[in-house]
Amino acid sequence: MSQTSDIQITASLSERITADFRLKISSGAWAPGAALQTRRELAKSYGVALRTIEQAMAPLISEGVVEAKGVKGTFVALEGDRRIDASRIDTLSIGKAMQDSTTPISLGIIGMWSGIHGENMVESIGSRAIEHDAAAHANVSLHYFNRYVGRNVPGLPMEVAAKSLIDEGVDGIITFTLQQPDDSTACIPPFVDVVEVANVPVVMFGRTPSHIHLRQVSYDDVYAGYEAARHLISRDWRSIVYMAPFDAFWIADRREGVRQAVQASVGLGVELRDYRDPSHSVEFSGYGHYQEQGYIDGKALLLSMTEPVAIIACNDMVAYGVLDAAAELGFQTGKDFAIIGFDDYVHSRRYALSSVRPPLEQMGGECVDMIMRAVRGERCPLVVTLQSEVVSRSSTTRPRSGRDSVFSGVREKELTR
Repeated sequence: MSQTSDIQITASLSERITADFRLKISSGAWAPGAALQTRRELAKSYGVALRTIEQAMAPLISEGVVEAKGVKGTFVALEGDRRIDASRIDTLSIGKAMQDSTTPISLGIIGMWSGIHGENMVESIGSRAIEHDAAAHANVSLHYFNRYVGRNVPGLPMEVAAKSLIDEGVDGIITFTLQQPDDSTACIPPFVDVVEVANVPVVMFGRTPSHIHLRQVSYDDVYAGYEAARHLISRDWRSIVYMAPFDAFWIADRREGVRQAVQASVGLGVELRDYRDPSHSVEFSGYGHYQEQGYIDGKALLLSMTEPVAIIACNDMVAYGVLDAAAELGFQTGKDFAIIGFDDYVHSRRYALSSVRPPLEQMGGECVDMIMRAVRGERCPLVVTLQSEVVSRSSTTRPRSGRDSVFSGVREKELTR
């Protein structure tokens, strides 16, 4: 797949539809005072989910370009001095084929669905989002290949999944990416060979290493790290520790985002350090060891502290382990330490853990849009990158002053002895 035939953009599907709305208004196709189709009619016309149309319409309503009048509907505003951002229209407008194509399309989905509650959250939420957005296209059918073999066991090879789906006659494939860069290096090239020989377009749900050139929809891990640190700094935490017992490209990106946020807070006295207990350092080995290693390293860090710190764990499961260790030692969040993770996994509410939530639902919609365009032979992006959002819970409460903590009196002496 040649990079020269693709464009790289970071605009979401809703933003591209917003641009198309602007074009219709600026060209007079939607005249001042005209009543627009209902949101459901627009969703059907564009072949997207209702919520995507609502997201696309929101900026125009806030700008006063269109007016929502309750049950009466939505109307193009009458003001003659409306400003249309024409600079975004040419590159972001929606192709006609997206609106009127009725050719049957068969899409293959490759994932790891274990059936165990809480595992493979990305695949679970992402596949539901894909199904939701694909349902807006009456001509689309979905075919699945589950690579799952067993817990903590490598899945079936990606090229096996591709061959099986291609034999079923799929027109395009959406596949969830692997987490380990070594696995990506070993497993993705044979997969690419299979789909290129069959001339079947592919979209990766999630980021791949830089040397893998496939269409992909991902989210910005550097931005996620930046937001995690900024969240803590805004809550007056000034001593920050980045905890990552493992190494992976996405862990390094999150660390870089944290570093950038601290660097941007010059003058606030924010200090940043990495923490990895050298006696327990291990190489990245997958989901099965995250919480266990978080507990080991978290306990060692907490026992070494002489003042309250804010911990940024490389993901939620590492954070769970730290919180388990804290509960055992009698440490309290918001008083003795703060902690935030990434990915907003299923148990984060139970742990009251603040987390940086990836836009998995939106990524599903982008994957469907991208693969549909690729199947139809339309010009489409090589990479779409979205942004995460912080979900704030009590684990990042502002530090409370004037309260007893483990760092006062006798308890401090016990911990630092």
